Amino acid sequence: MSLQELPVELLHRIYDHCDERDVANFRLVSRLLATGEFDNISAIARSTVAKGVRSLCFYAARLDDLQTFDRWDEERRSSDPHAHKEAYGLLDLDYRRERTPPEVQSERSMRLYRRNLGRSINVGRGHYSKPALLSAFNAYQRLYADQKCLKREGLARKAFAALFRSCTKLDTVTLTMANELRITKNHGVKAFQKAMIYPFSDSHARYYAGVHALESVLLGAHDGGRSIRRLAVQPVAHTFFELPPPVAKQMYEVAAGIKELHIGLESVFDDRFSEANELIYERMMYDLKSHKVAESVQAATNLTTLSIGGPLTLNDLSNVHLYCLVGAGSRWQHLSTLALRMFSCTDTELDALLFSHRSTLRRLELDSAHFTEGTWEGFLERIAGKLDALKTMRFREELSSDTEGIYTEFMHEYYGGLRSDNEDSDYSVGEYGGSEVEQWTAAMETYIVKGGESMPRLEDFFDLDNFDMDW
Repeated sequence: MSLQELPVELLHRIYDHCDERDVANFRLVSRLLATGEFDNISAIARSTVAKGVRSLCFYAARLDDLQTFDRWDEERRSSDPHAHKEAYGLLDLDYRRERTPPEVQSERSMRLYRRNLGRSINVGRGHYSKPALLSAFNAYQRLYADQKCLKREGLARKAFAALFRSCTKLDTVTLTMANELRITKNHGVKAFQKAMIYPFSDSHARYYAGVHALESVLLGAHDGGRSIRRLAVQPVAHTFFELPPPVAKQMYEVAAGIKELHIGLESVFDDRFSEANELIYERMMYDLKSHKVAESVQAATNLTTLSIGGPLTLNDLSNVHLYCLVGAGSRWQHLSTLALRMFSCTDTELDALLFSHRSTLRRLELDSAHFTEGTWEGFLERIAGKLDALKTMRFREELSSDTEGIYTEFMHEYYGGLRSDNEDSDYSVGEYGGSEVEQWTAAMETYIVKGGESMPRLEDFFDLDNFDMDW
């Protein structure tokens, strides 16, 4: 049994329902919605349950301050799910517009399509009962009040310090916002569903998303005299890493104990939107060139797992440079897993990074990578079979370069569940693009791990004259 299976309402009072024997019999995971509440976190720290807490999942999402039912209902209706397509898919909230039926009409995909279409029609007509709407508004008010309690920085830091001091087994922290749930199990979502509101970040999210929450957790760990073994945070604004020297010193002391680090920087930039959007993009890229993110990552000198991604950029906007994320020189002696997303570099720079870890690197993932110099074909041929310890290779999205354009596109990251080695998958390959996609991706991955006389070619798997690469 896991406490994650219990209703969300019991989160903050779970210690009232367990004794020490129960806690000793299963792995306790403390989950806090939004910012939690100082008194409740402190109560967990004082309870016998603290002895069994091993990991903390911390939802840092923010809801707008909608004080009246009318304002809440207006916001609920005006939220555009297509602006946050991934989030609404994960939250299973209302689709207000008709959606195109899936091309491959499997029974399951058609059920999902009909269900979402029916919901969109009902919501468009306002087909929610008044009691249901009032119940959702009350759920929103409770969630908003819960978030508000720990916005006072002093209390947040004290609460987490007490938690780390009491929870002697606590070594794993996952900090996320509800529109970025790929890094953790989707356990806290029901609270947002009940509130019928898409959870937004703080104002000016590109600059502040997750900053206060992550700082509170890490400084709390420092004050509690503890280190963190595993830290996952997505999304977080790059401004978090621009720390004043006294704070940076404390953060780096905590970072030195981290073995597994997962970071996803906040923001999606598309040059089709507006000049203001592009100006924000340019400001962020300028800030990232200070290498503060890389400096913070390299402070975690004992890493065995590193997963890091830059902000998502679309169309003609460039990805952040690899060295802005991980630095030019590697300090990780035991790095066994490396996942890099949304970055650009030269082929020789990526060469140098990978070959510096050839004796320890067992798993490599590349997602949406771009070469400003060099070609992917030459790079892939150089590393194939040459990374001595490599056991697993994963490609996602596209590989592109200035000279080749889009070199190739692999299986989309959202289709990771299609793989036969993913036991959590609810999907079959046939629903999304057919077995050729998986075969092509798997063949390239096997080639990188084992090498071979020649690289697998697209024409070996697809009829290129009649195949649409946009899967």
